[in-house]
Formats: sequence, C-alpha cells, structure tokens
Amino acid sequence: MSKRVKPEINVTVIKSLDEANDILGRIAALQRNIKLIETALNDDIDALKLKASVESEPYRRQIAELGEALGRYAVYNKPELFKDRKSCELTFGSFGFRSSSRITLAGRKDTWEQVTQSLKEMGMLDFIRVKYEPDKDALKGLSDIELKRLGCKLVQEDKFFYELSEQELAEGGAI
Repeated sequence: MSKRVKPEINVTVIKSLDEANDILGRIAALQRNIKLIETALNDDIDALKLKASVESEPYRRQIAELGEALGRYAVYNKPELFKDRKSCELTFGSFGFRSSSRITLAGRKDTWEQVTQSLKEMGMLDFIRVKYEPDKDALKGLSDIELKRLGCKLVQEDKFFYELSEQELAEGGAI
C-alpha cells in the first residue's frame, strides 16, 4: 500500500495594500518570464517550420508535377477510362472526374450585396439566408418572470479580478 502524502499548503497572507501591490508586481514579473519562454518557443517553432518548408519543397514540386501528369493522362484517355464510371480505382489510390457546380458573380463589378438587394427587390426572400440568434444583452432588460417563460435566467456574479499596470511594467517597476 502506498504512503499517504499530506502536502503543506502555503498560502500567502496579505496584510496591507503595500503587500498587495508587491504581489501584483511579482505576478507581473512571473508573467513576463512566461512571455519570454513562450516567445523563445515560438521563435524555435517558426525556425523549424521554415526548415521543414525548405526541406519539403522539392517533394511538393514533384507531387505537383506528378499530379499534373496524372491529370493530363486522365483527360487524354477520358473516353476509354471513364465511359462507364467516374473514377478509376488502382492499388495505390484512385483518380477521376467529379461533377460540381457553384454560383459565382457574373462580372467584375457585381457584388454579393447587389445580388442580395436584387433578390429583395424581386421578392425572392426564400433565396436570402438570415441568421437569428438571441440578443443576450437585450434579454438582460427583461423581468425574471419573462426570462423564466423563455427558459432563461439572469445570473449576477461578483467576481474578483486584478489588473496589472502596463505603464509600470514597461518602466520596470516590478520586483
């Protein structure tokens, strides 16, 4: 059977505003250390990503060339390969043609806002998507009874916070 460990809990007791201010300074210094560590980590990650990108570029180029060659082969042999099917299944994968459609703007000067306006003017509202969602800020103005009828409730909390003075930190005022 393992031995039970009873850890000591050391809680800092703050007795004055000066001590509270010192605690905020210590927190700021600790956060600054975390930022330095994370910045170094991000620099390392960026360097590794760049190295991986450079090393993998020849492979990406080869993949693009081989994919283009495969596409040309498929287009050239489309009548024979795809007369009864849309794809060709092989040992290492498949290739083929997939029909797709999409709506695009007709001209360079056209915009989706113009399309929406035209749909409104023509009364074609079924072709306009509208997203409805509760306005939580507006709901705060309702009574408790009205909120309950809607399946909501107002929760008010008094949450503790602390905020570090960015100017003091920039001037090196932390411990």
